[in-house]
Amino acid sequence: MSSSRTKPEGASEPYLLCVEDNADDCFLTRRTLARNDFPHAVVCVADGAQALEHVQHAATAPLAILLDSRLPKLDGHEVLLALRSDESTRRIPVLLLVGSFDETRKAWRETADACLLKPLDWQELDAELTRLGVLADGTPVIGNRAIGARV
Repeated sequence: MSSSRTKPEGASEPYLLCVEDNADDCFLTRRTLARNDFPHAVVCVADGAQALEHVQHAATAPLAILLDSRLPKLDGHEVLLALRSDESTRRIPVLLLVGSFDETRKAWRETADACLLKPLDWQELDAELTRLGVLADGTPVIGNRAIGARV
């Protein structure tokens, strides 16, 4: 499966949601993941409002969300807080992409599962996706809490 394609509407296959307003950054993320044999589709949306709408209406929840902190409409911090306040989305792993170390501290207070400094480094992303279980067998795990049917 190629990670550079968009997940078809209503499909139930595993995917990673990338919330990034810069089309070039989204393209580079998809290309980097594809070149490193990321086994799942990558879906990109361009702002925080689209991210929340996508997650609320998708046939399946994403395996994880790569969330830029600086977005139009709703910024990444607002999206993260909204995801965490909703029972149906609070356990989706969120990797917040930040531009400074100050934002890193804020992200941890807001319960991001990981915080990565931009520009994105594949090895760091790979390590975090592995730690969260996204690269293991498609079932994301946060600490000892499993997402989905597995416990």
